[in-house]
Amino acid sequence: MTEKLMKTAKVKCPSCGHFDRLNIPRKGCLEFYECSSCHEIIASKQNECCVICSYSNIRCPVSIGGKDGRK
Repeated sequence: MTEKLMKTAKVKCPSCGHFDRLNIPRKGCLEFYECSSCHEIIASKQNECCVICSYSNIRCPVSIGGKDGRK
């Protein structure tokens, strides 16, 4: 099988504290996401490239510098 698995991030909503698992874009950043619990539209923090970098347990591939999240 040559297909790569898509990585996921555990994102915590800053409004209600709910955790969602989101697929991490391989190229580009996730600028916004809607919480599946409170439906708040979440944007990245100031000086962060995306929602994943701002509110998750990992950094996105763009901020790390590798195309798939590795240096």
